Parts: sequence; C-alpha cells; structure tokens
Amino acid sequence: VTYEPEIARELLTWTLADYDDFDLADADGNNERWDVGYIANIDGSAAGTEGGTADINTTTANQARISVDPDATPTRAAYALKHDEPSLSRFFQVAVDADVTLNAGQASSTLAGLRVAKGDVDSATNFITIARETNSGTNRITAVARFNNIAQTTANFNTTDNAVAFKIERYGNIWNCFYSLTQYPNWRWTKLTQFEDANGDMSNTTSAYLFTESFGAADAQTAIADFDNWKYYIGSGSIDQLLSTFIIGSGTFTTSSATVPADTARTEANDYWNGVLIMPTTGAVINQPRVIVDFANAGGVFTIDPEHPFTAAPAVGYQYV
Repeated sequence: VTYEPEIARELLTWTLADYDDFDLADADGNNERWDVGYIANIDGSAAGTEGGTADINTTTANQARISVDPDATPTRAAYALKHDEPSLSRFFQVAVDADVTLNAGQASSTLAGLRVAKGDVDSATNFITIARETNSGTNRITAVARFNNIAQTTANFNTTDNAVAFKIERYGNIWNCFYSLTQYPNWRWTKLTQFEDANGDMSNTTSAYLFTESFGAADAQTAIADFDNWKYYIGSGSIDQLLSTFIIGSGTFTTSSATVPADTARTEANDYWNGVLIMPTTGAVINQPRVIVDFANAGGVFTIDPEHPFTAAPAVGYQYV
C-alpha cells in the first residue's frame, strides 16, 4: 500500500523527544542545551554584530528572552538561541510559543520566530523560517526559505496578535510551516505553507534556532521575544533518528505503571534522567519511546510525559533502555 505524501504525513505518529520550559536561569542563555550568537538575516544576507542579547528565566520568569537593540549608529542584525544538539532525523517537528514586542515605527521590519538551518552551524543559503513580522505598514506572520541560496516563494498571514506559536515540520524533503494564535497547551495549528527542497540541499543534519531580528534603521528599532514551551518531536517511523540515538542505560522495571514506572536498582541522583527517552524492549509496550520529565532517586521512579504515557503499564520484569 502506498500513500500520497500529505496522507502519509498525517498517518505518521509523532513522539515527544525533547522539550524545554526554560525554568533554569542562565544570565546569557549560553548553557549545555543552548548556544547563543548572531545568525544570517531572514533574506540570507550576512550576519550582523550589533545589539543582540539573550537570557533564560532571568528577565522573564520561565521564558527565554532574545532581543536585538540597535545602538546610536544602528545596523541590521539577527540574534538567536541555537539548540546545541542538531537533529539527525528527516522526520521531525519543532514548536515553540513566542510573546513578541516588535518596534513598528520604521518602514523596514523587526521580526521574531523559529528557524531551522542546514548543518550544525548557521547557514545563510539553506534554511526555513517562520516569524512574526512588524513594520510601519505590516503586521503579519511570514514564512521564508532558501535552498542552495535560491529564495522560495514567501507566504504571509496578516495578524496583530503578539502572543503566538510557531511550528516547523520536516517530512523528508518537504518542510511545512504552521502558526497558532493560541499557545501551549491550546495549540491550534494552521498550515501557512509548504516548501519542497527538491534537491535535498538541507541535508540530514539540521539545527533549530529561536531568534529576533532588527533591520537596524533606527536606534529605537528593537526586536524582543520571550519564548516558552519549546518541543521537539520525532516521527515514530524515523529509523534514521533511532539509529543515531545513544543507549546510555538499561534496566528492569520493578514497578508497573504507564506514567510512573520505577526501577529500584537505579542509583543516579534526582533529575539525572530528565529529558531522556526511555523505551521498553520486552513485553506488551515494546518499542514505545517516551520522554522522562522527572526522575527521583528514591525508589528509582521515572515520571513519563503525562501527555504521552505508555499505551499500557509495562509489567514488573519488563526490560528497558
């Protein structure tokens, strides 16, 4: 049986593989999970060097703030948090909430949004971006892409909402861009556009960025965004992702539960396994990877993402990795 690509995409099951609620403070946003720095502008022009800052859970509680604030001799710049670990999958989704404060006083734009670019470092020639954009004549969400430095057809949706959410989905060489005017946990995704990377220029390794950008037409042309609820999903059929995953532990369940299974033989500290995938390798729920949102040393209890529990409780004696 074969399916048209759009139908096949809808049949794919997405599994939460990583997330960040931005609840651990970091004064400059540069930590083990995120890197910071200037990136190429949304039109592919060279990265700027002015006015970029970032922090996590510092300026705004439980959010990552990214801003570009030009100085008295303003120039254009885009500044970003880059997820430190690139994606090696050809079937994934990244989504995030954004509360934006964008200066609208100039004819040129300020932006804030989500970007996926080729490789482990930013690429000015191969990327997909969906962002909130504002200038003196425009309020919209815009989706922009370049493959092999060739600009793709831009798509736009007019809105004045400043509390939005973005999602970029990869299905092989197809890239879908979505927006939501309601934020997590009430996402209501609308597909803005689809880009086809016919020659596979994006490659198998890509990186995700949360960014703001100012065209730098004036000192006051600031771009600020507070990001939250960053989530990364992989397709259940994504064997390339599974093969690129390291097995860093294994054991046997001593408590049966679909949401809080346990292994009393575990000796690691509290929170040691937070954010890691756990997958039974025997029994009725074999090969169901799930995200650990909390680990407790006492009793070796794994708390599974409550939105995506096991479909049944793994029995005592089931093995896992």
